[in-house]
Amino acid sequence: MECATTVFTKKPDQDKIRLLLATSNISDVTASRSVLKSSAIQFDIDVATDAHAMLKKLHTKPFDVLMLDPGIISGDGFSLPEIIEAAGPDASTVLLVRAQGVRLPENVSDLSGAAMLSADTLRSEALPERIEECIAAASAARQGQVDAVLLPVAGATAPLFAPGSDRAYRIIIETLQEGIITVDSTGAILFTNNRVGDILGCDPDRLLGLNIGELIDADDAVLLETKMEEALRGSSARCELEISFPGAEPIAAMLSLHRIGDVGGSEGISIAIIDLSEEKRLRDELERLSITDSLTRLYNRRQLDRALQTEWQRAARYARSLSCLMIDIDDFKQVNDKYGHLAGDEILRQVAARIQNAVRETDFVARYGGEEFCVLLPETTIEGAFDLAVRIGAIIGAKPIDVGGRPLHITVSVGVGDFDRNDDAHAETLISRSDSALQMAKENGKNCVRAVRS
Repeated sequence: MECATTVFTKKPDQDKIRLLLATSNISDVTASRSVLKSSAIQFDIDVATDAHAMLKKLHTKPFDVLMLDPGIISGDGFSLPEIIEAAGPDASTVLLVRAQGVRLPENVSDLSGAAMLSADTLRSEALPERIEECIAAASAARQGQVDAVLLPVAGATAPLFAPGSDRAYRIIIETLQEGIITVDSTGAILFTNNRVGDILGCDPDRLLGLNIGELIDADDAVLLETKMEEALRGSSARCELEISFPGAEPIAAMLSLHRIGDVGGSEGISIAIIDLSEEKRLRDELERLSITDSLTRLYNRRQLDRALQTEWQRAARYARSLSCLMIDIDDFKQVNDKYGHLAGDEILRQVAARIQNAVRETDFVARYGGEEFCVLLPETTIEGAFDLAVRIGAIIGAKPIDVGGRPLHITVSVGVGDFDRNDDAHAETLISRSDSALQMAKENGKNCVRAVRS
């Protein structure tokens, strides 16, 4: 029998060898992923654990090579020539042969376009090169350069079956709303149900052979490792963290971990995954609503009180500067009376936006009540706060506010106060000083800035 010497080259626009590994032996998947990941040759690896999944993938996307354990088509009514035909003329088929594996056709010439490779090679560092050789050999066979190619067959390896491979068990698992992942004691993924794919937005078979740690953000790695250790000791463990298919957007999830036995002869862990994305969104929205003013989207008075205590204590402890602005829209009642409350609401929204855009990210802007706004300015002297107040007044007064196609000129009065580190005043005193300064500004004719020093 001739040996193929054709050198395989990818298409110019193709960066990776597209590989479909069709086997129910998850330990083979794990081993081959590990070998191929460290190879200089790049692979895009997909996995199918039964004949129906394999055929579906062959019919929906192109592959350069199909590595097939013939055992997965045994008893399903499929023949090897049918599988090779389904793979298409551009895909090379590699049959993974075991010493105690399935019986292959006697006339191997019927399998033109297929190469045969020892399943043990999946664990060999030479696997990437062997795949390229098989692709080249199958290509040569299709072109009539050789009749068929068999590469050396080595001894069999003991398969590592994932819990859930039993058909009845699989049916039950697939009815659950939780995603189910089974891992061995090292975290290698041996089994997933389809719900995991729905949660992570990926083909669940693409997770097989990966490590669960690859789905977790590095910041959560220690937490997950701790929970896995708890589970292996026999304790039920739960944790909330973010999980994602590599390269995809993470989602919030609750993981429940439980020890299981008989995972390739050792202990393993079953991980139930509950998608918390919607729950987290609702929690975040409730939190936002509880601390913000619904009209202006600024912080509300309750959150201002919390921030005031925090910033006051920090300024007192570290002898830092802290200032405050109280801002009031001039003649707002007359605007409301003349143009209506909808116009007043629009003015409040636009004034709030102009104030927010004028300050730093570290500053704290809140709606104090009615047409009044409060700005806390950490690390800011009263001189710096006064300059900012003047700038805010100029920004608001410089451009009319459009209300229903009607431009309205709006001005504000601003009071400025600062932190007093020399007396025993309470945090609220800062607001009081700023409010006193605001009253001075309004009594001085409005549209101006006044300050009260500590």
